[in-house]
Amino acid sequence: GREEPKEFWLQFDEAGRIENIRAHMPEWESPADGARIVVWHEGKARVWFKNRKTLVTFSEKRFADEMLKAIQLFDPKWALQRFLELEDSGLVRIEIKEPAQKTEPITITSTNAAQLKEVGYQPDRTVLLVDQTTKLLSKIEQYHRMANGDYELSGWTEFHGYNEPIAPEQFVLDDVPVDVARVDQTTPEIGLPRGDLSEEEIAVRVVREFYEAVIAK
Repeated sequence: GREEPKEFWLQFDEAGRIENIRAHMPEWESPADGARIVVWHEGKARVWFKNRKTLVTFSEKRFADEMLKAIQLFDPKWALQRFLELEDSGLVRIEIKEPAQKTEPITITSTNAAQLKEVGYQPDRTVLLVDQTTKLLSKIEQYHRMANGDYELSGWTEFHGYNEPIAPEQFVLDDVPVDVARVDQTTPEIGLPRGDLSEEEIAVRVVREFYEAVIAK
């Protein structure tokens, strides 16, 4: 079961830079690692591996930059421009529906040519659902083409709230149990135990999973 979703909270400063990140990665996404909670602030990431009962702190300055690149895909204008460029190349077919009922979302459907899958772009069809009033993206749906020609929903990303205040405690890992082993890789001490954890298993993978959740590459 993939009932439990991946969840992300992002907080920005007035200049549009990411100040804080929180990510919940469920167990199904990586059974070997188990469920993880990631909190990032000012170049430092803290990752709580629940099953391993381990809290790892390490320097990770690229995390926010990579997240910012990923979330730029959420802008419907940018996404539509990208789709239209692909349409000009003959690689996608675009269909836009704007319902007369303003409470219903605009749908932008991009149906992809087989060549795109060959270069790693997995979904055969991507649908953007855009709120007619705010012009903000509310959902991205990905579909794969079945043998009979029908399209089946394979995954989706939902966006719950823009410009809403986030409680400060969301970006602090204060609720970690006392029996959790704490490993701080930001200290200058030599020989600090890393266990079998690596940055590839932590922030880099979280960012990659975030990309995959959004653009399914």
